Amino acid sequence: MLLDEADNYQKINEDYRAILNSAHHRAGASVLRNAPGLTQGTWVPRKFSTYSPIAVGLIGELPPPVMSRSIVVRMQRKQNDETVALFGPYQRDQLVPVKRQAIRWGRDHLAALKTVAPAVPKGLEDRAADCWRPLFAIAELVGNEWPARAHAAALALSSSHHDDADVPMCLLRSLRRIFGDEKKLPTADIVRMLNTDEEAPWKNWNREHGVCLGIQANDLSKLLRPFGIKPKVLWFGAVQARGYERAACEEAWSRYLSNQELNRDDVTYDGGDTP
Repeated sequence: MLLDEADNYQKINEDYRAILNSAHHRAGASVLRNAPGLTQGTWVPRKFSTYSPIAVGLIGELPPPVMSRSIVVRMQRKQNDETVALFGPYQRDQLVPVKRQAIRWGRDHLAALKTVAPAVPKGLEDRAADCWRPLFAIAELVGNEWPARAHAAALALSSSHHDDADVPMCLLRSLRRIFGDEKKLPTADIVRMLNTDEEAPWKNWNREHGVCLGIQANDLSKLLRPFGIKPKVLWFGAVQARGYERAACEEAWSRYLSNQELNRDDVTYDGGDTP
């Protein structure tokens, strides 16, 4: 199923998001909807299957739950000095033999595809691996250089995509960069560094009378509370202040951040402006 120009309706139709989410796994790919019953004027709950390959095209991003179930291929508008080959009816006709070959290959290898357990590259998050596993299976059956190419593509596309619209995840990534190797930091310092990060959304938090006040200490506390991360009164030299301990954040980092983000060594802060 192809859903094009999804930005025109995804913001005004919340119900279709649940349908897209339900299609991710065959076992749970269904939704309940009221449908006309056998007697005129009656309605009965009916289960509709939603299992299908789906491609969604839009300007912007889908909601984080849908994005996390997707392989994201980002496109760019070409510049004025860039040229691309035209794609019209003639080029489309040239692809018909390729389509037929793909259909025949799929039919010939369907039984094997159901049983193959493809290797998954290290560093790929669990949900991303779920999305890529059917493609890894195809690559393994094709053989030659294709498994390596599929693994490289998965890592490249997955590492370039973060659900920054998913605010708590974005905050965990920001905290990981801010803490670096520090064991504890004052809340005031964390808030200041969040609001000076040009690549994060925090400085645009709390808009009032057209002015962005930035993220505040109470916002930080509310966003971190679901992870069990709470501020404490801590000693910083001879001064007491509310702050956060690195140890309190490490479990959330290990559970929700990717291996690439956890192993980066270029994320430390020196307490000054954001790098």
